[in-house]
Amino acid sequence: PNDPSKLRPIGVPTAIRRILGNHIARSYRQRFALHLLPHNFAVGVSNGQDFVIKTTQLAIDKYITGPQSEGRLPSRAVVFTDMTNMFNLISREELRDCLRSHFPELIQVADLFYQESGNVHFQHGSGDWFNLLMEEGVNQGCPLSSIFAALVFHRVLAPLQAALNDRANDRVLRGDLGDDGCGSVSIITAFVDDNSNVIPLEDISFFFTELDELAPPRGCRLNSFKTRILTSTNGMSPLPAL
Repeated sequence: PNDPSKLRPIGVPTAIRRILGNHIARSYRQRFALHLLPHNFAVGVSNGQDFVIKTTQLAIDKYITGPQSEGRLPSRAVVFTDMTNMFNLISREELRDCLRSHFPELIQVADLFYQESGNVHFQHGSGDWFNLLMEEGVNQGCPLSSIFAALVFHRVLAPLQAALNDRANDRVLRGDLGDDGCGSVSIITAFVDDNSNVIPLEDISFFFTELDELAPPRGCRLNSFKTRILTSTNGMSPLPAL
């Protein structure tokens, strides 16, 4: 309330758009969930956000707090990432390609919504109305916007997890079973564009390099200001001892 720069507009689409979007979201709930799991729990998953939180808490206890309480170094860190203004920046071309591959019957709907630049109306504090053309991304307030954004972001998360899995498999082949008996397999969980990633310390640099390769071409840009790396829960940094 004391910082006007933090005020956010509320996007309100037309009633026809909301009816159509809600119908698709409800009808495709299970199919969307099956496509996005096990990485994104925001669509079609009851208490999905709670699952992400609980998973992260358990991982922190197992890989950070537990070892530190026994005088050992933590084996992992938790990387919390956020994508800058992702709804407004995702690639519509990537969205269309994703729908073509997995939900081809929805391409006409996406084209109806996004084939042309959207005309967004907004009002200044003076009371004057203005408008701007939205050439990329998905419209805030549209019932399908979070789903469409998650579908595009899935094309970042799935190959990222696969690349991290390959590194874990390579460690097993070298005889290093890691902290889980499987070479320290990374855990990536997301709720639309908010991520909690439990990463072995030796994979953190790789994680960000790979993310930088996969995300920007799809309109997903890391918000470094909101990104956090949790390395310790006892107030002592493990970095000097690594």
